[in-house]
Amino acid sequence: MERKDIEEKYTWDLSKIYQDPQEFYHDIEVSQQLLDELTSFQGKLTESIETFLRFLSKRDEMSMLVSKAYCFAHLNCDVEPKNQEYQKMLATVMSLIQQSSVKLVFVDNEIVENDETVREYLKDERLKSYRYSLENALAFKSHLLDKEQEELVAKVDNISELAEQVFDSLRLEFEDVEVNGQKKTLNQATLNEFLKNKNRDVRKQAYHHFFKEYQRFENTFASTLSGVMKKDAFYSDIRHFDSPLAASVFNDDVPTDLFFKILDKANNEYRYLFHRYNHLKKEILGLDELYNYDLSVPLVKSVSKKFTIEECFDIINQSLAPFGKDYLAIINRAKEERWIDYYPTVGKRGGAYSSGSYLTQPYILMNFIGDYNSLSTMIHELGHSVHT
Repeated sequence: MERKDIEEKYTWDLSKIYQDPQEFYHDIEVSQQLLDELTSFQGKLTESIETFLRFLSKRDEMSMLVSKAYCFAHLNCDVEPKNQEYQKMLATVMSLIQQSSVKLVFVDNEIVENDETVREYLKDERLKSYRYSLENALAFKSHLLDKEQEELVAKVDNISELAEQVFDSLRLEFEDVEVNGQKKTLNQATLNEFLKNKNRDVRKQAYHHFFKEYQRFENTFASTLSGVMKKDAFYSDIRHFDSPLAASVFNDDVPTDLFFKILDKANNEYRYLFHRYNHLKKEILGLDELYNYDLSVPLVKSVSKKFTIEECFDIINQSLAPFGKDYLAIINRAKEERWIDYYPTVGKRGGAYSSGSYLTQPYILMNFIGDYNSLSTMIHELGHSVHT
């Protein structure tokens, strides 16, 4: 489906962020000016609580504008990846983020170098909203490098993200699936629907057409994964973590033991249940061999629910009624104010998410195909957006 063929009410309204490109570039210009102001605090960040507060307030101001600009650019690129204006906007804001990372590298170093002063400042009620982030910065002290090294790492950051950027930019195109003599579109959204089809030939066709495209890019995917792993290993090493895993869970304050406990549960304690269930499914379906494309077939004949977007909202409103009127009011604002981009279209990013910034609505990207999973995904993402 082409984006131009979708009714406007089923697409998100990003004009509430910026009416035209001039507004976007104005915020970029203001952010650049704020960044220049922020760099002037170097060497005197903690000389007084007033100076410290002024810096934090200015940084908030810049951060909100940059996040707003990034939100607008990335949302548009996710649904119209071939639009060069949006790609230019995304490149512009990413460049600014990289600049700020390098120019403000002194901040964390000055905070940890003056940790006793900062801890004294934290007792002041005016710093109440900054306590969590500042305490996290202080907790990172043993993993912080000296100023020159941090500056070098900041300059490398953008290069280290290349593998992820390549992965995100890939848009795969899948061969159609023939169902009852008709060609049907295959993509990440429709795959699960095909895999539930009672006709085994349809399932097999969909599975092979889908993963054949991934196989075509297997070397690319292997390279991007290798790039991410090397990046994680590099940062873990230079920041003196015990392992990339320890580095990855540090910000969540989660022990690595928890990861291995979950892994053990899945691989040892619960795996036999998965095999037992699939053995049962094989018997019920009367199959000699059970393949991956057979795993999603419903075992009950009468399961074929379809929902319109309007029906989904009716169900969601009933389901969430115990949460109260204020909660439901936000749910329905999402529909009325067009926070949601529903349908899969050519080039659109797969999957679903809730994304936004402090100065925007929490927008939702979906690939709605009207099945139960679409309903489940919608209520899940709306939960994130209401929370936001």
